[in-house]
Amino acid sequence: MKKVIFILAITFFISCEKSLQPIITQNIQENPIVIYYDEEKEKYVRSEWDKFLTYYQTVPDPSKTYFWKSTSYIMQAYFKENLPQIFSNPNDDSLSEIELFQFYSKWKELFGCDENNIEFKIDRNEVQTFFIKLKQKRTGNAFYEFVSQPFIKFGLTENMQIKSIISTLIPDVEIEIPQNSDWINISKMIKNTIGLEYKFYPDFSSIYFPQKHLFSESDTYQVKDGFEIFADYSENSLSIYYLKGIEYFWYKNNFEYKCTIYYYPATAEIIHIKKW
Repeated sequence: MKKVIFILAITFFISCEKSLQPIITQNIQENPIVIYYDEEKEKYVRSEWDKFLTYYQTVPDPSKTYFWKSTSYIMQAYFKENLPQIFSNPNDDSLSEIELFQFYSKWKELFGCDENNIEFKIDRNEVQTFFIKLKQKRTGNAFYEFVSQPFIKFGLTENMQIKSIISTLIPDVEIEIPQNSDWINISKMIKNTIGLEYKFYPDFSSIYFPQKHLFSESDTYQVKDGFEIFADYSENSLSIYYLKGIEYFWYKNNFEYKCTIYYYPATAEIIHIKKW
């Protein structure tokens, strides 16, 4: 009897152990990754911001200083009193790059992106116009193309003091892009596009761009390799997608136009259209 009880106990223990283990489903991709407003993150970033202002004994212009609502990181900051010069020798590119790296590394908690994920390369032309613009080269631990290149830009005075900071950096997240893309239905993406009339909103790049275009079978297209990362900010959340892009070409008035349409790979839904 004791042997039977012992066997039943062991069987029960093993079944419980199995039931407590997480059930892992293969090839489930989190797309998009969504970051929501977090009150604790807000408090932390604000405390770092207070440290920053105290350290440089500067005062921000409240009408021109904003945080991303979804992530609480700095989006734009203008200062009433310029920050002290951080470059010991502004004419020395190598030294300036090191000092800028050190400056960003010290305050990276204000921007949510690790310094190793930013391309620290000073463009002398940018410096001469009193701006330094650094590009984000990856998010998390892997390199990807971006639909719109995230950046951080420093506005400088003539004596190289910082007077403004503008950031579109995407916070570091781990995005796992699937290796097997056989499930992507390109024909469905094309089908969702043909017959779509899209209105192009005017901006600095649209001088010669048509106001709107009706996509048709006469348009040619080219499927882009791989995926690209797209950050979609809303009031209280940030959705970080990986998207599949298809480039479309058409002629009008003897001029060739081009735009890239980006699709959600699982459903072929159009997420973003980028004109060229």
